[in-house]
Formats: sequence, C-alpha cells, structure tokens
Amino acid sequence: MIHPGDFVYPGHLKSKIGVDIKTAYLFMEDLKKAGFVKNIYEVYCMECNKSKGIFLESLTDFDDNLACDFCNESLSVSDDIIVLYKVLHV
Repeated sequence: MIHPGDFVYPGHLKSKIGVDIKTAYLFMEDLKKAGFVKNIYEVYCMECNKSKGIFLESLTDFDDNLACDFCNESLSVSDDIIVLYKVLHV
C-alpha cells in the first residue's frame, strides 16, 4: 500500500509490475502530471552504489562539496543523483 509521503523508485516499480525502466518512468511522469507525485532527487554514489541519505527537492539544492561516506569519492549532481518520486496523495 502506498501512502502520502512515501518514495517510489522507478527501478522498484519496474520489477514489481514487470515493465522496462522507460515504461516505469513514463508511468510515474503521467502520475506527476496528474498531481499525484512530485520529483525528488536522491544523492547516491555511483562508484560504490550507496545512498548518501540525502533527498533533494531540487537539483539546485545539491552541495558541490559532497563526498561519499563510504568510499570518500567526490559526488556530482550530473553523476550521483537518482530521480524518484514522492507521493503527494492517493
């Protein structure tokens, strides 16, 4: 069951409903246009595949001085962001 405030990862949705990743993103974008969800950005180290535990409302909120807590690699807004969706209402 999904509730307001929950995060939806398109990759997880893809595996749950058996579609490709592009279809999962298109589905979520349709829900966004209808006002059910909004974009959220997770800071995620692509080098070691670990989340920084930071969720951003906007890409302009990204701190250019961030480093991964696990591998100490510098993180960048262009490489280390996962787009997900926050449920607004159901």
